[in-house]
Amino acid sequence: MHHLTMLNEVDFMRSIDQSYVGILLSDLEGRIFYANERVSEISGAPLEEIVGKTPKEMEEAGIIIKQSMEVLQKKSAHNLSKTT
Repeated sequence: MHHLTMLNEVDFMRSIDQSYVGILLSDLEGRIFYANERVSEISGAPLEEIVGKTPKEMEEAGIIIKQSMEVLQKKSAHNLSKTT
């Protein structure tokens, strides 16, 4: 069973890595702990400048535009309301 779980996690991460869309994964505070390469291509920023930041910090650094940040914040707020 554990081996199957590990295999599914590997497949899941491979799918994210190969996606045509930018995918960010963040913790409950909104701090990004993973971004696929497509995020870097879309934003023009290296992944090292994205991972570890919040959407607000990304906006302040000029990595994302305000409209994108508003969408990210709404999604984060919506997801937090589901967990509380």
